[in-house]
Amino acid sequence: MRTTRLDTDYLILGAGAMSLAFADVILSEHPTARLVVVDRRDSPGGHWNDAYPFVRLHQPAAFYGLNSTPLGQGGADLASGPEIVAYYKRAMDRFLATGRVQFLPMSDYRDDGRVVSTVDGDLVTEVTAHRRIVDGTLMTVEVPFVRPPPYPVDPDVSLVPPNGLPQVKRPWERYVVIGAGKTGIDAILFLLDEGVSPERVQWIVSNDSWLWDRATVQPGVVLETLTA
Repeated sequence: MRTTRLDTDYLILGAGAMSLAFADVILSEHPTARLVVVDRRDSPGGHWNDAYPFVRLHQPAAFYGLNSTPLGQGGADLASGPEIVAYYKRAMDRFLATGRVQFLPMSDYRDDGRVVSTVDGDLVTEVTAHRRIVDGTLMTVEVPFVRPPPYPVDPDVSLVPPNGLPQVKRPWERYVVIGAGKTGIDAILFLLDEGVSPERVQWIVSNDSWLWDRATVQPGVVLETLTA
């Protein structure tokens, strides 16, 4: 077993949006703080790394990301998944360049303070956090691509997650989309944008969705409302 020991001020679990937002503020407001970031994936960005290729933000890019760096083109721009992943990759590169951040990708945190590589169980890092362990993984955001459906599916049914839609090689008489949230809506919009007739799309929802009218929550509109 190969063991490395690290001392840090903050041990941050996860390298997704929540964790990196915390790291961004700490680096800005505490000039001497040291951070170790641990993630099971090989790159920062959290669940955005697993999302379907046609995903976009559900809100203006101005409302998302890190305090230190604007995301996307600003305004009403709905940043794409690849844009968001690249944004967090650049952010991590900036963090590492400070010399105050260490990133341990492809690693799993154990409650005894050990960080174990997910590709080599003999590679262990013992981390001592002198201020706080910050768990940015509590929301456990998952996309359908990384887990089986929570319901039985007949083996004769062709089932694909949204990630598989761009790889469909034959037309189907009917497309059944399951889910009332943004992912389901995105899947339907993808099919319609690709020319599928609306009559061929069936949408199964477990509840009625309450959706914001995006026109009322643009950055300029919100500012005008708050200052009126």
